[in-house]
Amino acid sequence: MLRSLILSSLMFCASSGFAMTIVGFDGEPFYFKNGSEGIAGACHEIMQKLCDKEKLHCKFKIASLPQVLEMMKTGKADATCPLSETQDRTEYIGFSNKVFKTRFAFFGLPDVATKVIQLKDLSGLSVGVNTPSRVSESLEEIRQNSPVKFEIIKESSNISTLMRAEKISTVLAYINHEIAMRWIEKSHSPLVEAPLKGEILSYNIGFSKKTLSNEKIARYVTSIQEITDDKETQDSVAKLGLTLWSEATSLKTEADVKSATPAPTASIVPASTQGLTPSVTPSPLATAVPGAKEKSEKEDSE
Repeated sequence: MLRSLILSSLMFCASSGFAMTIVGFDGEPFYFKNGSEGIAGACHEIMQKLCDKEKLHCKFKIASLPQVLEMMKTGKADATCPLSETQDRTEYIGFSNKVFKTRFAFFGLPDVATKVIQLKDLSGLSVGVNTPSRVSESLEEIRQNSPVKFEIIKESSNISTLMRAEKISTVLAYINHEIAMRWIEKSHSPLVEAPLKGEILSYNIGFSKKTLSNEKIARYVTSIQEITDDKETQDSVAKLGLTLWSEATSLKTEADVKSATPAPTASIVPASTQGLTPSVTPSPLATAVPGAKEKSEKEDSE
């Protein structure tokens, strides 16, 4: 009798999508391995709330970005966070609304980084970047629109990008601002941010179209929006030094907006006019429908 009950429960869980595998790349404070305590970060908190709300049994994993994308494409993972939305990814991932407002930035030792104010100041420098990723794609676009030549050094991870800049193996690192600031704080690194600003974009939560139906993705997207609209979630994310997209766009005054989003220097043009590719955000239901987006010629990127 007991055995039959257990088998029935397992069959119900399997048929109802009770188990969900969530994977992300290691990038504190978004999502990271917190020693013996397991995985932590803003993405983990939001996804755990989704699991509780939808009564899902969730497993959290960490992998490199290329592995994350492959797992989402093949159905070895059901969800991922954080991930910026690109047209090629919407072929196999249904994206939530924008969750985090973030940006990329240049970092280096003070004697060099503080002098990088305009694009022309990159002339002759080497810039390390985690490749392949959305940030490496952004840097390539900056170089294409730059009036000067600079070298791009491909790195295998965010941390190696920062460490090599600290050891002057490369002169600068181009990386997510929040990830870099957290690493600099924890490791007491002498690296500083350059005045020249990088691209502003969003990070989202993605759901695999290989394992989840359009209906489930749409429901989870709605739940994510409710979770990020909750004051408790907003306070928790703020304590990690992150900004929710909804919070950033709800600021009332121009002064608030300027203080929350540093304006680019005169030398760098906003992504929409400079040629940098901004994050695309179609409606949640549209991203949940296979084939809703035309295939992009760009490779997978962070």
